[in-house]
This record gives sequence, structure tokens and C-alpha cells, in this order.
Amino acid sequence: MGKRGRFLALLLLLGVVLGGCAGPRTTPRASPDWSKGQPVGMSALNQPVAIQAGEGVVYLTWVDGEHRLHWAQLDEKGRVVADKSLDLPTRSSQRPRLLLDPQGRLHLFWIASKEEGQGLYYVQLSASGEIISDPLLLSLPGMEVGYVASGFSAQGQIELFWSQAAYGRPGVYNLTIDPESLVTSPNSLIASRGIAPTLQVDQEGTFHLSWLERPVYDTRQIYYATFDPERRVLGEVIGIAEVVLRGGQIMVGPVLGLDLKNGYIFWSIEQRGRAVSGDTFYATFPLGRPVESVVMGLRVPPTERPRYDPYAGEYDYHLLASQEGAVSTFLSRPWVVDGQRSELPVVVSINISTRLGEHLQIAMLVLSQGQLKGYQVVTATKMASLTPHIVADPRLGLHLAWIDTAGFEEYQVLYASTSPQVKEVLNRITLADVVDKGGDLITALFLVVGFAPVLIAWIVLPLALLLIFYFLTGQGELTTLGAWVALGVAMLVQLLAMIFISPGGRDLLPLLAISMPQVAPLFTSRLFPILLAILGLGAMAFYLRRTRSRSLFGAFFVFAFTAGILRLFLFALIRMGYI
Repeated sequence: MGKRGRFLALLLLLGVVLGGCAGPRTTPRASPDWSKGQPVGMSALNQPVAIQAGEGVVYLTWVDGEHRLHWAQLDEKGRVVADKSLDLPTRSSQRPRLLLDPQGRLHLFWIASKEEGQGLYYVQLSASGEIISDPLLLSLPGMEVGYVASGFSAQGQIELFWSQAAYGRPGVYNLTIDPESLVTSPNSLIASRGIAPTLQVDQEGTFHLSWLERPVYDTRQIYYATFDPERRVLGEVIGIAEVVLRGGQIMVGPVLGLDLKNGYIFWSIEQRGRAVSGDTFYATFPLGRPVESVVMGLRVPPTERPRYDPYAGEYDYHLLASQEGAVSTFLSRPWVVDGQRSELPVVVSINISTRLGEHLQIAMLVLSQGQLKGYQVVTATKMASLTPHIVADPRLGLHLAWIDTAGFEEYQVLYASTSPQVKEVLNRITLADVVDKGGDLITALFLVVGFAPVLIAWIVLPLALLLIFYFLTGQGELTTLGAWVALGVAMLVQLLAMIFISPGGRDLLPLLAISMPQVAPLFTSRLFPILLAILGLGAMAFYLRRTRSRSLFGAFFVFAFTAGILRLFLFALIRMGYI
């Protein structure tokens, strides 16, 4: 094996060692307020991850590859300290939901297959994930449960609301579970034509409930009412909004949220088929006056790196971007922070325009008094980020769980937080980050090689001019004024070609305007081609000083390849997100 072979073998060994030492890789963040994403497991379903946060602890539950419920505990620094599959006597589990009571006990609800259909089950877990109550089947026989909502009453009891998945057998049911996991009030039908209940409990203990009804096939009616847990009846039922679906559209939601003065009901309409799009709307109304509801759309720009301004929020974030500008083509699957504060954080999946094309990421929107105050792009992963769920801890730090696509019927479960302790750990530069950056730079080099035909296109015209000059004059050396003029004309033509022929179908200068808005005006005038010309001229002068040759074509190729490869490399770095 020669020196070159030994060197390549050493590089391969180093790559294997670094890859083995890197460990689980965190995913990039898009906002300074958030940590990087922490991988915590794999899911088999494109469904939300159940999440709850207590004092210095976070709990997650999802469906693993064997369609069993998986449970994980994270410490105050976002590290996974325990995880395991829950030994539950159900099969094909899905859609887990968690509640955390003041005593630190976890209450787990999930849907699972049974002989008669899909039933709703419940079990109580300890803080360490141990099953401390017998699993209970809560739904009625023969029901295909599809939706669940739950909350604590002032007496510490769990009020549970559920319905079937489809409108064939509608009905929203309520039952009550006490802190000892006993059903104290059996199933009671409270909305005979409704499905998809959603619930919030305000600071005074009032239950706010919303659901859907289908008066005709293509229409969904959103209703709202308060709920009396003692009498187990609804207050005045108010129609909030009517949604008409067109061909290929589906409705996601509703999701109910509160701030101190307003109620909000969110829903999405997704268009399926060749063109996939998603729009999210919300109805907002003064609390106590739902008849005054107003429907508006959520509109957020698809900017990869929005300009953030300082914002004094009640929760643990300090920056928001303006929602003005172009509108994303996909904004869907809203989820809100439970409870009632002066503002309401909402997370959604949103289509972001990146340098590599459009990409689904997670964004957080903040509403207060019925209006959208601003937003943040939270994630910057390399895969599609879906189904976000968000909660707040007792200190009002925010904790986010979502899934990223990871292959056929495989999804990576990820976690991020605004907590300073979590950010301190997850945002550290690790060996895995170094390995990833090195891989990105190598990818950038391959992009340069891949764009070699563009470099040839930049050179063809000026080279043709030089060949014509050589054919007419026979001058191939830089010994006459005419040869120098011909070289100058060829260099100028190449710079113009590099400006108007882009390697990526769009010019570098608009990309700079996106990624470097402060300096973009300089680059979009004459500074950028002048800098390339100076560097190319410098390389050419160095070449002419270090060689005895005065070749016209040699000087041109040094200039051409220096300026061209530099531009391609800058373009590659921009595509990789370094500029």
C-alpha cells in the first residue's frame, strides 16, 4: 500500500471513530430562544407525542415500532434519564394523552384495538413510569373512539370527554375519574351530534368546551359551551363558525385555547392530492360573550431566518418576528399551551422556503387579546417536522415535542425547550456537531464539482473570444498591448456571465439578499463582481510572477478558474446554510 493508500485508510478509520463517538445528534434550532432538538426515540405513527412538564422534569409518551406505548423521562437539563415500553394489555395502541396532577402522578389515556373496535383506556403511572392502577376501559362497547380531551376540576378530579372518530355514530361523552383512578361518574352523553371535543380550564376552574357537528356532508359546524362538572351539563351552546370543505380537503381540529380576556378555537383545512396545502384559521371571542366571535386566518411568512425583535412575553421567550410579508403555502396542525395566561402560544407545522427548497418546520405563534403578536421559527431540521405538541412548566418555560420523518413508517421523536438549563446542555458544541459540519463542508465541495458544467458555461464565450483573437493575430503571449486588451475583455465577459448564469436556477445575489440583508445592497451593486475580479487578478498576477510563461491562455485560465470556483464554493456554502 502506497502513501496515498495509507492516507485514505487513515481518513476512513478516523471517520469511523468520529462517527462512533458522536452519539445522538441534536437537530439545529432556528430561534435563539429555543434549544436544539434532542432525539428521544422512534415512533411508528405520524401522531402527536404526549408531553407533560413538572418542576424540573418532563414526561413523554409515544407509540414505538411495535405499536406499544413508550414512556420517557427527561431531567431539568433535557437529558433522557429513563425510558421504557409500558407493559399494558392492549394492542395497536395509538394517540396517547398525559395529565400530570399536583402530586406528581401521571394519568395516561390512549386508544387501542379491541374485539368490538377501538376503545379508550386509562391507567395511572408513578413519576418513575411504574403502572400503579389497573388499566380501565372507559369507552362504551362497540365504539370506535377517535378523540379525547381531559382536564382537572377544582376538586382534583379528571373530567374526560371523548367521541368516535367519524360522524356515523356521533356523540360527545363525559365521565369523571377521581385521584384514586376510580370512575365516579359513568359515561354521559352531553352533545348528541358532536365529535372531536377540545377542552380548556381557566384560572377560576371554569370548563370551556368546543366540538364539531356535521349538518350536511361537506359542512362542519363548530360549537362552544361551558361545562358544569357538578351537574354534568353544558351551558348555552353557541355556534362559532361554519366550515365548508371542497373536494380533496380535510379538516383538522378544533383546538381550544385561552388568554385572560379571549377564547380561541383553531382549526386547519388541508388540501390533499397533487398540490398539498394547508391553512389554519381561528375564531376568537371575548370570554363570556362567544356570540361576538370573529373568524380570522393565521398568516405567517415562509422565511427561513426571520428578523426577530425583542419581545417581553409572559412565557420564557424574548424574541418575536413580524407576521407581515408573503404567506406560507402550508400552515397546519395547531396545538396550544394549556391553561390561561395573558397570552397564548400556538405551535404549527409550517412550510418554510429554504435554500434547498420548501421544507416543513415547526413555528410558534403568540396571540393575545384576539390578535397575532408575532412568531418564531423553532426548528431547522433536515427532515419534515410534524405534529407539534407544546406545554409549559410551573416556571413558564416551554417544552415542545414533535416528530421528524425518518423513513417508511418511521418517525424520530424530538424534544426542545426554552428552559435555560436545557439550552445550556443541548446547545453545546459537541463532537457530533463537528462531524456534521465537516460532512456539510464536504457536501459543499461536491456541490462545486456537480456545478462544473456551469463553470464551463461561464468560460465558453470569453475563451471563444480569445481563440478568435489568436486566430486573427497569432498573438498567444502577453507581450503586446492587444493581447492584454483581449485578456481584459475576456475577463469582463466572464464576470458578466457569472452574474447572469446562476448555478442553481436563480442568482446568488437574491440569496444574499435573504441571508445577509444588511450587506445585500453592497453585493447587489458592483462590489461582488469587483471582489471576484480582484481575487482573480491577484491569482493571475501570482501565477505570472512565479512562472516564466507569459501565455495569454494560461493567465486567463488562472483568472477564470479562481473566480469561477470561488463563486461556486460561495454558492455551495449558501445552499448549506453557512452564509
